[in-house]
Amino acid sequence: MSTDAAAPTQSTPTPGGVEGPKQVKVNSGLPVHYFVQIASQSLKEGSPVELSGLGFATTAVVNVAEILKTNKEGVVKAIATSVAEMQAGNWSVRKPRIQITIEPIAVQ
Repeated sequence: MSTDAAAPTQSTPTPGGVEGPKQVKVNSGLPVHYFVQIASQSLKEGSPVELSGLGFATTAVVNVAEILKTNKEGVVKAIATSVAEMQAGNWSVRKPRIQITIEPIAVQ
């Protein structure tokens, strides 16, 4: 089992002591609802969330972002895709990667 399941979130410190968006590493081994709850808590606290996933987890990342949008908990601010190259023994494996940044909706 992946270690991502035990600690899927972390904050990224930025210069000046201000924390960046909370990072949620989504994997395909846990239900989507689990990651929705984690991201939702962070958005309710007023901090942005960066969802990221690799390989088969890319669809789960998109699902989490869409659920948060549908529930009107956040707004998608950035989407980045790339290909990660990983070494598996003598083989080089390429996997798709996605990162979606969501900011909380301002309460009026």
